[in-house]
Amino acid sequence: MGKFMAESVTQELRDKHARQDDKCHTKAREKGEMTFTIREQDRSAAKVIAFWIMENIEKCPASKLFDALESAIVARDFPNKKNAD
Repeated sequence: MGKFMAESVTQELRDKHARQDDKCHTKAREKGEMTFTIREQDRSAAKVIAFWIMENIEKCPASKLFDALESAIVARDFPNKKNAD
């Protein structure tokens, strides 16, 4: 995959997940639930998401697992990773 195509796909995934995050956060707020955010720049992000997938592989619908995997891949490929802040 060429660099431009990879950047385009990555941006599409970021946009898609941003919309889903908004829905998720809204739903949680309505229920009085707390949320936790992992930024893709965090060195641990891809591994944390992969662990979540492993823990939920038998419980979640495939669509949620695929969304999480997409997030893990985008986080894995993020340049200039940092420690969580």
